[in-house]
Amino acid sequence: MMNCHVGCKQYGGWVGELLIADTTNLTRYKVMKTKNIKSSYSLETAVKYVQDDKPIYNVSSEIETQLVWTDDGKRTEEVAGYKIYFSQEGVNPFAVKFAKMPSLPPFLSEVKLDNLEAIEIRSNVYFRAEGVRVVK
Repeated sequence: MMNCHVGCKQYGGWVGELLIADTTNLTRYKVMKTKNIKSSYSLETAVKYVQDDKPIYNVSSEIETQLVWTDDGKRTEEVAGYKIYFSQEGVNPFAVKFAKMPSLPPFLSEVKLDNLEAIEIRSNVYFRAEGVRVVK
């Protein structure tokens, strides 16, 4: 009877290799990975959730500042980004992160998001944009 051990290495959160060891040898198998899954922000992911032909509205009354946290759980004063919430017909309100401090559009004004991108992580979708403009 073989005495087996199963383990895996992870690369960026995705399983990369499956190691199966018995008393005589070690065998490496590549684990099947999903296809067409982007692991970075992209326009293609954003258009799956936010439609270009429908207006987007600002639903924030203030800009949220996101701060950097250390590995040991302490908050620093370093700014990681800024967040504003938006909505679109048929879509729940969603947050968009900005690297630079954006100007806050008036509440419920129609806006255009510059270079909107999204990323899917597990069952969540995160958005980022370079800027926001009020549509006139």
